[in-house]
Amino acid sequence: MYFCQWIDPLHLKKVKMNKIATILLIVLFSLCACQSDSTKKTTTESKTTAAAAKPAKSNSINPDIKRVLQELLPLCEKVEYVFYKEGLSFSTETSGQQATLSYYNFISDVEAPKHNCKYDGGAVFRSPEGDIILTADFVLFDEKCKSFVVTANNKVYYQKINDDGYKYLMQFANLKMG
Repeated sequence: MYFCQWIDPLHLKKVKMNKIATILLIVLFSLCACQSDSTKKTTTESKTTAAAAKPAKSNSINPDIKRVLQELLPLCEKVEYVFYKEGLSFSTETSGQQATLSYYNFISDVEAPKHNCKYDGGAVFRSPEGDIILTADFVLFDEKCKSFVVTANNKVYYQKINDDGYKYLMQFANLKMG
């Protein structure tokens, strides 16, 4: 009897699909982080013009974000992370309700200004079935842009990172590569 006959074919298919989904997620995050300089320059120029025409809000409270997090975080069982560091990217994940619910305190209800800063990583929040419930890109190393950009229910929220959230993410970001 061959080893492969002992493995449930449906289990193998599910494992392969999860690996494919994770690889696609990493590629997606990598593509978002690797914008060309000309695109950045054009986008920065247009954002600068728009910012000059409309003053940025500072420290205004977004009452919707906590309601959205309170509604969606309990539906999540796993958080998949991708971090971009020193020309490389690496990924990890955490699972369980404690890992997902802690983001309620990590994401501030204080709005962050919209920006075109380079993301230092991203998090994908998944249901027990593997469905994407919400995503959160984050900037950690640029003080003027330190924030979460949360996408949930087809809306985008620019929110400040609370100190606990910053410390938590920096545990991963400060891992030594190689």
